Amino acid sequence: LMRWFNKEGRARAQALLSMAWILTPAWASILATQLTVYFDNWRPVFFITAVVGIVPLVLIKRFVFDRPEDYQHITREELEHSYRDELESGVLKGHDFKNTQQQIMAGSGFTFLDLFKSRSYLAVVAVVIVMQIAYWGTLVWIPLYLSDAFGFKLATMGWWNSLYFVAAAVGSFASSYLSDRFFRNNRRVMIIVCFAGLIPFVLLLASLKTAAPGLLALALCGMGFFANMAWGPVLAVPAKIFTPEVYGRAIGLVNCCGYVAAAFATKLFSALVIVKDGTKDYTPGWIFIAACAVVGIVAACFIKTGVAAGMSPAPKKPLASLDRQTW
Repeated sequence: LMRWFNKEGRARAQALLSMAWILTPAWASILATQLTVYFDNWRPVFFITAVVGIVPLVLIKRFVFDRPEDYQHITREELEHSYRDELESGVLKGHDFKNTQQQIMAGSGFTFLDLFKSRSYLAVVAVVIVMQIAYWGTLVWIPLYLSDAFGFKLATMGWWNSLYFVAAAVGSFASSYLSDRFFRNNRRVMIIVCFAGLIPFVLLLASLKTAAPGLLALALCGMGFFANMAWGPVLAVPAKIFTPEVYGRAIGLVNCCGYVAAAFATKLFSALVIVKDGTKDYTPGWIFIAACAVVGIVAACFIKTGVAAGMSPAPKKPLASLDRQTW
C-alpha cells in the first residue's frame, strides 16, 4: 500500500486495509457462535475457516503486485501518482519507471540501526504497542466479560461483541480521512484523540454492575470507535519518515514489538481479574487498559511528521531501502 499510494492517501488506504481485521470479527463472531450452536460443537468452525482461507491465497496470487510497474495494465498517470513524492524530490525521472527500486536505493547507506535514530519512529513503536494491547485485550476479554459478569449466552454474546467492531470500522475510516484531509503533517492529533476518547468508555464498561442495554451498547461502541481510530494515522507515520522501500522493515519491527507486548498483556489482564466467592471482577483489567491509553497519549506527543521527522541532520532526499546484506 505504501508503494502504490503517495503520502496524501496512505492513511486512508491503510484504514481500508485495517477494516479487514476490524470488521471481520464483527460478523465472524456472530457466524462462529451461531455455527457452534448449530453443530453443538466448535470443531467444525475451524474446518470451515481453513477451507475459506484458500480464497485469499488465490486472490493474492492473481491480483496483488508488489510494485505499480509490475502491473502490465497500469497507466503513466497512475505511475506518476504512486511515485509523486520521488518525482518531486528528484529521486526519479518521469520518463523512466523501469528500475524504480534500484534508482531509489542508489547511493543509500541506510542500515537497520538508522531506524532508531528517529524519535518519531520510536514513539510509533510505543503507540502501536499500546494499540495492540487495547485491541487484543478487548478482543479476548470482552466475550468472557459479557459471559461472566452478565451471564450472556454464547449466541447472544456474539451479537453484542459485534457492536465493538462495527463502531471500530467507522472510527478507523473517519479518523484516517480526517488525518489525510486536515492533519497530514500532524498525525498525532488523531492518535491523541483516539486514546483520550477511549479512556472514559473503558471506565464506563468497568463500572457497569448490570447489563443495562443502553449503557452497555454505548460502552462497547465508544470503545470500538476510539480504540481503533489511530490505525491509519499511526501506520502512515513511518511512510512519512522513510520511503516505502524501508517501510516494510520499519513496520515489521513495529508489529513485532506490538504483538509480543499484546501476548504478555492478555496474560497480565487475566492475572488482574479478581475471583471471589465464585464471581469475577474485571475492573482492575479494564483500569489497566485505561492506564495503557494514558501511556499512548504521552507517546503520541513525541510523534512529529514534518520532513525527515526525528532525524538529525535532515537528509537531502528520502531515505531509501535497507541494504539486503546490512539487513
